[in-house]
Amino acid sequence: MNTDYCGLRTDNQSPQAGWAQVMPLHRMPVLIKTSALIAFGVWVAHGTVTSSHALVTMFLGAVLWAALYGINEWSDLRLEAGIALPNSYGYVLSVVAAFTTIAAGLISWKIGLLFACMILSQVLYCIPPFRAKRYWYSALVLSGGINPMLRLEAGAALGMHSVPLQLIAVFILLHLGAAVRSRCLLRKRDLKLGYVVAPPKTERFGIAVTVLGLLGSFLVCYLEIVPRFLALFVALASGFAVYSWSSEDRNLGQLRRAWLWFAVLAVIFVAILALKR
Repeated sequence: MNTDYCGLRTDNQSPQAGWAQVMPLHRMPVLIKTSALIAFGVWVAHGTVTSSHALVTMFLGAVLWAALYGINEWSDLRLEAGIALPNSYGYVLSVVAAFTTIAAGLISWKIGLLFACMILSQVLYCIPPFRAKRYWYSALVLSGGINPMLRLEAGAALGMHSVPLQLIAVFILLHLGAAVRSRCLLRKRDLKLGYVVAPPKTERFGIAVTVLGLLGSFLVCYLEIVPRFLALFVALASGFAVYSWSSEDRNLGQLRRAWLWFAVLAVIFVAILALKR
């Protein structure tokens, strides 16, 4: 039996998989969230969410992250599960990501650059020899901070103002808390794969940054840095945060099923942004 990265099974006799495994349905809510973050970036930068450039950027952002998440699944299946997936899958996904970035660059060189940074981030995250996901703390930096801000800034590039620093802090805290929760729930997987596991009591840090992020969200609504009606969405997010952190027996599959409601809320959120300006 041949071995590859981290001694994981990658021999040609491994079980086969197809595009359904590379592009799982549970990623769909996150793709919708990507478009919502771009729309929010446009809106807070005083751009027009319904403009052709904004709508195309939202679409391209979703396509790009569909390809990038596909690359992540493709590499995981090969390196972690020992499933024989051909290199052609990676090539196709890489070409899609490249063409999407070029198309975004035709709208704005800033957006093209931000899309290129998203590709670089994902390469560092999941492709050997980097594969930062092996280290729980590196994954937090990329998944909890850099990637959400790149999506937000891709929208802001179409506006007239920069994203307020208060909002940047809130976004980082919320996404950091979510990333911590995910890595805590993946301890058994990380241990099995020989990854650097989140240490005991990391949950306390995750809960702290989540609470700070939610309180900061209510504060920016109260100060009208964003309209106060958005506090309703913060309240709903708070409910999900309580659900997420309320049980040590919670698993990532349960949280992913709940993401469907986030997708619905994201669509409503974008519609409201479009109507408000």
